[in-house]
Amino acid sequence: MTKSFSVLEKAILSGEDISVPEEIKNWLHREKKLFIDGEWCDDQQNEQFEDWNPATEEILSSVALAGKADVDRAVKAANDAFRLGEWRKKSLKSRAKVLLRLADLIEKHRAPLALIESLDTGKPIRETYDGDVVRAAQNFRFFAEYALELENPEYENGSDIHYTMREAMGVAVLITPWNLPLYLESWKIAPALLMGNSCILKPSELSPLSATYLTELIEELHLPRGVFQLLHGFGDKSTGEFLVAHPDIDGISFTGETRTGSAIMRSAAVGPTKLSFELGGKGASIVFADAPWEKMLDHTVRAAFRNQGQICLACPRIFVERSKYDDFLHDFLHR
Repeated sequence: MTKSFSVLEKAILSGEDISVPEEIKNWLHREKKLFIDGEWCDDQQNEQFEDWNPATEEILSSVALAGKADVDRAVKAANDAFRLGEWRKKSLKSRAKVLLRLADLIEKHRAPLALIESLDTGKPIRETYDGDVVRAAQNFRFFAEYALELENPEYENGSDIHYTMREAMGVAVLITPWNLPLYLESWKIAPALLMGNSCILKPSELSPLSATYLTELIEELHLPRGVFQLLHGFGDKSTGEFLVAHPDIDGISFTGETRTGSAIMRSAAVGPTKLSFELGGKGASIVFADAPWEKMLDHTVRAAFRNQGQICLACPRIFVERSKYDDFLHDFLHR
């Protein structure tokens, strides 16, 4: 970690006023490019969009907008990488070691990642420093450790022996939302890479910065060309739609709102393409009269309002036993 990042980390931990280090300012001022076939590149249509700080409404960066030609190029590179097999033919344990190296890099860059995520999403920086960045590193470690315990079991059926064999799926399109950008990117990238797939990440156009920084860290791993790629852009009639409707992809992992999920499902049905969805939810807390009161208040407030309530497993609905409703309403609003 550079000296400026050490100063930044000290300020975060002490609660002091934080000044953005010159390194980060310079990084923000550079256009955020696409990462295709192992290289940073401009979009072929020469279009950019602006990324805003939602807390101040200031422009943070300009971002390359991937068009259909860029999507085609990325999908071809991903398929070429998969067919060559340099990544998928590695042992599961060797791929797991790469994930562990990436976890180390994320932890090493914890302070700048937290600051960038805070600027891009409007979150308090302690939320990103203590939560999002830490969990991103943990996700890569979790899947790496999972790989070490993964077995291919055999089953006997009379005189026959049946066995399982895991194979990489192919080209995985990973689409992530704006509420927990880095955290959810790691949640998708880690298992996809672990199992030997080629990945194309398309982060939300509202929060593209941590995906760019993470890709710079992934670049340090020296993966085979085309195994991991980054495309920036919008969803409807743009980058996202070109990706999910592409005939040469094999799977889509999408976290986001339900209408977009329905649109992706319609596009993917033509393939057919394998799908994994995590869509918006409306979980509920249920409060009974005998609940431990102070602990219950802590949990219900956190469940409803953590991350401004912008979590798909949040509990924005609360059911309260009638005899305790008035007391609950008073104490909950106060809390």
